Amino acid sequence: MVLEVNFAAPAKGNEKGGVEGIIGYLQDNFFSPIPSFGMLEALNFDLAAFCERHAQREHTTHQETIAARFNREQAALRPLPPALPRSCVTRYARVNKFAEVVFERDVYSVPSRYAHRNVAIEVYEDRLRIILEDAAIAQHGRGFGRGERFLDPRHYLELLRRKHRAAEHALVLADGRIPESLHDLLRRYQDDGRVSASKRWTEVLSLLADHSAEVLRDAVGHALARGTCDPAAIAFCYVNAPRRPRRHRSTHVICPRAHALTQWWSTWLGTR
Repeated sequence: MVLEVNFAAPAKGNEKGGVEGIIGYLQDNFFSPIPSFGMLEALNFDLAAFCERHAQREHTTHQETIAARFNREQAALRPLPPALPRSCVTRYARVNKFAEVVFERDVYSVPSRYAHRNVAIEVYEDRLRIILEDAAIAQHGRGFGRGERFLDPRHYLELLRRKHRAAEHALVLADGRIPESLHDLLRRYQDDGRVSASKRWTEVLSLLADHSAEVLRDAVGHALARGTCDPAAIAFCYVNAPRRPRRHRSTHVICPRAHALTQWWSTWLGTR
């Protein structure tokens, strides 16, 4: 393939006047004074309306509207690629031993099995996606403070199952990251016997791998209403609960035990 390339010098707007001119037009007529928007979608909506009004202007040289001229030229333009560039900037980081990455002094979790790996961070206006090789391994809302921690309990389920005694004081399960009713369940297990309490609790928490904390909260409530707090009974209520689709699904751990115990508890609860 033969390419004919014309290079433009840096900071030489006169060499690419058409591009620089329209940028200046946007700066003077849309971004001055600097507008304020609550979210990116609102800015894009106003910018699209501005462009539509601009398209109806008559070009002083060609004596026709910009929209009419574009319609004639569009047939000669190449089509847009099927996959457009993502509207984000990419940064790179290394996952620390706590399965966290740091971006602009805020901390974001990833599944614990990816500790000590190099990842890419796609930074959008309102969220972050953490990419390992070609797969998204985590997604979080974007923080704009300093020292905030965005920890997803599902990212630590594998670790907590192996080290269940640490679950009672784990930071990832504090500060409202799981419903308070799940902490009440832990206290109930502790009243029954502290030796097995953390292990039984992490069995229940492992159900978070497949669905939301709200569904698990409701399953715990249904089991308690039937007079039991056994993890297997909660698993039965959980597996048979109606599901609401989740917008963003993170990498998760499968919990086959919940399905294996379903038939036994269906007899006990009289729902077979």
